[in-house]
Amino acid sequence: MVVGINFPAGGFRVSADMEVLDVFGDPIAGLFAVAAARARCEAAVALLDANLTMREAGQVLGVSHQRIKQLADQAKDSAIA
Repeated sequence: MVVGINFPAGGFRVSADMEVLDVFGDPIAGLFAVAAARARCEAAVALLDANLTMREAGQVLGVSHQRIKQLADQAKDSAIA
């Protein structure tokens, strides 16, 4: 199985109001940086649940394996709260 999720390598561009901006610099309605960060955490967990290693999940999301661990931990912490 090949799993792929597309995230920009440099992170999301956001407005002063924390709205995620599209490629034209316009806000994407209803998408705020908090939602994008949560989605990235959930994506990391989903990749690990699909039996990818942390290194493989990092390659898919364009981050280090250490960052995958942090994202997975953040997802667990937010699920507990």
